[in-house]
Amino acid sequence: MDEVVDRVQRLFEISSLKCSCCGELGHLQEETGMGEVETSPEHYGIRSLRDWDEKMDEYLEWARENREQVLAALPELEEEWPNSCSAFREVLKRAE
Repeated sequence: MDEVVDRVQRLFEISSLKCSCCGELGHLQEETGMGEVETSPEHYGIRSLRDWDEKMDEYLEWARENREQVLAALPELEEEWPNSCSAFREVLKRAE
C-alpha cells in the first residue's frame, strides 16, 4: 500500500506544477518540518508542457488500472492533499 500512496502523492505533486490559472509550469512549494521546500518540474523529468501532459497521462492510466488500490490509498493523503483527493475520486468515478 505504501507504494500506491507514494505514487498517488507523486501524481498530486506533478499535477500541482501546472498553474490552474495560466497553464504554465511552475515550482511546487511544500512546507515540511525542515521549512519550505521548492521542487522544480525538472526534478520530475519535466521540461515542457508536453512532458507534463505525458507524465500525467502515464500516472492517470496507472491510476485507472489500479482504481481500487488508489481509492483505498486516498485517506492516507487526505490531510495533506484534501482538494486533490476529492477531485481524484471524481476522476476515478467517471472512469468506471
